[in-house]
Amino acid sequence: MPEPERILRMRTVLERTGLSRSTLYRKMRDGTFPKQVRISEHCCGWRESAINRWIADPSGYTEKKTAEAVRDSTVRSRQRLLGGERDEVFGGIDDPIDQGGELFKRVGLLD
Repeated sequence: MPEPERILRMRTVLERTGLSRSTLYRKMRDGTFPKQVRISEHCCGWRESAINRWIADPSGYTEKKTAEAVRDSTVRSRQRLLGGERDEVFGGIDDPIDQGGELFKRVGLLD
């Protein structure tokens, strides 16, 4: 019978990989380290198998992202920046630089 998947906590992952906490989070953001899985409301960890894959080839590891997932996260980031507007390209502003800072005015960076 195969052994069940283990979830590793931060301390264990840092010990196994030799990374610092800030490097680990930077690599996760860049997609070169496995993403965390939520264990409970206030607790996350990493699948042991994913950490083992990273350890086997740290420089070659990449998280698989589809083009649609990247596009969706970009659209969500723009929506947050614009305060919930649903337009996909800067809230209807074609080029924020050429619009007299209109984008920056909308998010409160200019008066």
